[in-house]
Amino acid sequence: LGFETLISELKHLVETNDFLRYGYKSIGVGFITNKFTLVPAPLFDESNKDIYLNFNHPIDKTEEVILHDVLKNTDSVLLFAIPKKVLTAVESLFKKAIVKHQSSSLIDLLVLQHKNATAKKVTVHIQASHFELIVTQGKKLLFFNSFKYQSTEDFIYYVLFVYEQLNL
Repeated sequence: LGFETLISELKHLVETNDFLRYGYKSIGVGFITNKFTLVPAPLFDESNKDIYLNFNHPIDKTEEVILHDVLKNTDSVLLFAIPKKVLTAVESLFKKAIVKHQSSSLIDLLVLQHKNATAKKVTVHIQASHFELIVTQGKKLLFFNSFKYQSTEDFIYYVLFVYEQLNL
């Protein structure tokens, strides 16, 4: 789907669904995008967020906006880019929207859930064409990355490669 079609369908869905039109105190909107990077909080300077993200992903500043989430439990900041048109549509439909990258909530939840664990914990969050692999130990985020895959072999390769590199 193109962005215009996506936005049109989203508007129609919100306008016709009582559950989505209800006047909530706040609304969280999680975006899934592969244009993201993690930065240690002590090194993060908001005025340099384009530099940080452009290091890993080309960003079209005329079409995309760079947002960031402070990860409460890991002393890090997750930067991500989304299309400006989509953000504008979400903000017009949900006036009190809290916009986050989907992985921010996942990482914070896993670190909190495993905060008392002494052993390394590996979590694989599988989606249709990619997956996130997260390794935590106690309150520490040891590894986080997203991998695209097309076959079972791709998936197994990436998981085993991370296990090998981290001596798991």
